Amino acid sequence: MKKHLNTTLVVSCGEIHDHDHYKILIQSLSDLADKHFVLSLELPRDFNPLIKKFIDRATSIYEKAADHKMLFEEADKKVDKLQEAMLNKMLKKSPAILSFPFDRVKKENGQWVGELRKAKRDEGIDVRLTQYGYEKHAQSKKWIGAWDNKLVAAESVAFSRDIERILKPKKGEKFIIDYGNGQQRVVRWEDRTASYLSKTVDLFVPDGYDKSIPDHAIIRRFKEPSQQITKDNNRVYGLTNFAEVLKAVAKHNGYEGQKPKIEVYAVDISTKELKAQQRKNNLYEQICLPKECQKAVNDYVIKARKSALLGKPPKDEINEKFFKEIEKEGEIQLEKEEKENLVNSINALVKKDKSISILTTNIDKSNFKRIFQFYPLQKAELGLGFNSAFLDYRDQRMAGNYPTGEDRHYGPCSIKDIARATSYHYPGPRILHWGGASHLGEMNRSTNLEKELAKAGFVNKVTADTYTADAPDPKAVLNEKGQWERHYPTDYVFESHKGLMKAVEAGIKEQQKAALSSGVFKHSYAKRKDRERD
Repeated sequence: MKKHLNTTLVVSCGEIHDHDHYKILIQSLSDLADKHFVLSLELPRDFNPLIKKFIDRATSIYEKAADHKMLFEEADKKVDKLQEAMLNKMLKKSPAILSFPFDRVKKENGQWVGELRKAKRDEGIDVRLTQYGYEKHAQSKKWIGAWDNKLVAAESVAFSRDIERILKPKKGEKFIIDYGNGQQRVVRWEDRTASYLSKTVDLFVPDGYDKSIPDHAIIRRFKEPSQQITKDNNRVYGLTNFAEVLKAVAKHNGYEGQKPKIEVYAVDISTKELKAQQRKNNLYEQICLPKECQKAVNDYVIKARKSALLGKPPKDEINEKFFKEIEKEGEIQLEKEEKENLVNSINALVKKDKSISILTTNIDKSNFKRIFQFYPLQKAELGLGFNSAFLDYRDQRMAGNYPTGEDRHYGPCSIKDIARATSYHYPGPRILHWGGASHLGEMNRSTNLEKELAKAGFVNKVTADTYTADAPDPKAVLNEKGQWERHYPTDYVFESHKGLMKAVEAGIKEQQKAALSSGVFKHSYAKRKDRERD
């Protein structure tokens, strides 16, 4: 078995997940198939059954289109539905920290969009409006009135019960007031107790009250609009990119019937292991704030979790205290929008998963100010954080050096397993691994994927990194053109299909050279000649 790994070629490619590097891989699929490569992707290994099911079904659809049994446009629509279903199952299995802020995704006009919350009942309740003030009608407890940019529901007890029964409102929850004439307002629900009224409900309107509205309206539960998924949503953006790669593989397998089919495997750690890494604080949420702000963040997160259990956001005074503490401890100033985004993101995150750790950067306030002058960072922005232990563990698992009993449920789910399971053309199997650039030695760690592959017994290895002008490493320096220079510890750097294939061709030459020197290629050549004579 060791000899078998000696003849295997592994081309490890690194990308930045919130860029469009995946398009280079898609452009290269046909050439990779010609050269008998299989793909390993940096996706959780327990996605393998989902991936296999999707590729098999999508391939059969494209085969029908290739045989003119279906229109190409119809085939694409069917595959998009399968792709959407697969992605939503992946999001459901993934830890919330990796799918935040979305619960679901869908494809609209060829673009991926995310839904911020699952659709709820959309029943409405008919209410009567009045153009008079709140105080005049508070005692009547019948109508919704207007006062100081507010819509105030001073309703009867029976009407309150109808609202609770039909809408089941929670404090702070958003609703739509639909006036039926094209006008709508987004409002939020707030219970308020007064001495003269046992139960009053305020619906706050942010931009004032339009006196031209009719005297009837419908209150409906507010549904967050879909957001187009871009690199700003980099956690889900990377997953949708992988989904596009899988669709392209199915399209190749279905349309290019005369070419070898491409096999795809997921080799990253399972979603269960990701959650375990999160509990160990190896995977966490990171706020772009100096490390001196960590205590203030910890205190606020505790209060946010308590509020989430009660189904409401923290009070305004808690938020204001939090802002004062981080500005004082970090010696920074936050804009109003930055403050709102910060608390809204924290509250939404702890509501999705109360076990997530939220940490600041490990940079002190003096260095934070210096780095902030050069880096294109957003103060108080939340992002995915991880440490070297998280990367080390994943590299060991992806290479195949640390198998577990659960792996048997997922089929070949490490690069070593793929090499052993792949039927190949001489001189040996060929695997192209596509994952994050951080695994190829860019970060200063005790190990990386290339070192782990060597431990696993692989000899023929080539590494290639996608070119980008970003600077994820604080040690990066500015060149004479004022651009950040990244450290590329790889054999090749590519930014196009041509560059990737250059690295692939170099790996094939190494594999053939090693096979010739070991006698494997010569022996296989003689066997083929013998079969031809027979």
